[in-house]
Amino acid sequence: MVIFEPLYTVTDTAKVLHISRQMVYNLIHAGKLPAIKIYDDSDLSVTGEDLEAYINSRRSKSKISTELKDVDREILNQAYA
Repeated sequence: MVIFEPLYTVTDTAKVLHISRQMVYNLIHAGKLPAIKIYDDSDLSVTGEDLEAYINSRRSKSKISTELKDVDREILNQAYA
């Protein structure tokens, strides 16, 4: 089990997710990753709880995608058998 910090900067979020800072901003602006501003002049921050929820949501989608690919393979195998 991973223990998340209370808050992550955009840079730290990018490092955790292994993506660019711009991609983090894209996720935030698309509403896929919640972010907060601590004060007016600050950059956006992501809570550890929201980061964990985003990662877990991606795991679910990856599992579903893999299951669909397995079903597609099975259908193709039956069709060409």
